Amino acid sequence: MSEIVTIKSLGFKKLNNYEFNYFSERFLELINEATPEKLHVSSTLVSNYSDNVDKLRDICVQSRISNETAHISEIKKETQSLVVYFFNCLRSERQSPIASRKSAATSAFNALKPYMGLYNLPQRQQVQALRGLATDMRKPTISEYLTTLGLNDLIESIADVAERFAALLEQRSTNMAANNLGSAQPLREVMTGQYRYIATIAFAYSVSMPSEELSTFVDSVNRLIDDMNKSYNLRMGKSQEKDDEGHIIPDPEQPDDPTQPEEPSGEEGNGGTPEEI
Repeated sequence: MSEIVTIKSLGFKKLNNYEFNYFSERFLELINEATPEKLHVSSTLVSNYSDNVDKLRDICVQSRISNETAHISEIKKETQSLVVYFFNCLRSERQSPIASRKSAATSAFNALKPYMGLYNLPQRQQVQALRGLATDMRKPTISEYLTTLGLNDLIESIADVAERFAALLEQRSTNMAANNLGSAQPLREVMTGQYRYIATIAFAYSVSMPSEELSTFVDSVNRLIDDMNKSYNLRMGKSQEKDDEGHIIPDPEQPDDPTQPEEPSGEEGNGGTPEEI
């Protein structure tokens, strides 16, 4: 008898799509290197698994540009145009020879200038800043200034672009979540079942009908699982775990080597132990 090496467990659910895809591609390579025949699994099953690997790869590399993203790009330009135009108007009116217009423009500019560069903010912060600008523009005092300057129409324009911007961001988030989970998750569940079946068959035959190919396959899968766990821990910022030898079941009929008695230390001046002489 000899020790039994089992296949380590791997928490597939914790892997993101790219990690799962890498594992699947490498596992398929190991199957083909060993050959399905020597692993005692059907070529049809391996072919189906290979097709699923290709499908998952397509999901992972699919274009990330969506219709929502294109619309968001357009609305960002619209946001910048509105904000730049509004503050340019205030700057211009601050130079007006008409005292009432100059005073209104100066007061409105000083009150609203924190919003000047809002179009440089991250998208969701832009939305909040646009909403804040529209709210402040509606305040009675500032609204009077804008009425004096004939800029009241911009209040509703800015409020409208803020809500359309928010709606697009929300729609994109919803669609991305649906696309990622809806397309990859069912496929991953099927592939996990296929992996477990193939790995279990190979392990069972590695015990009942040992061969070099089966032993190499089991060892290679375990190294792959170790690599995936290290990659996951690195991504999550976790400390690396010590190597676990729990997957190795020792032969109970083979006793451990007896501890060799230590050589007595030589007396002072005898030149040391025989090995040192």
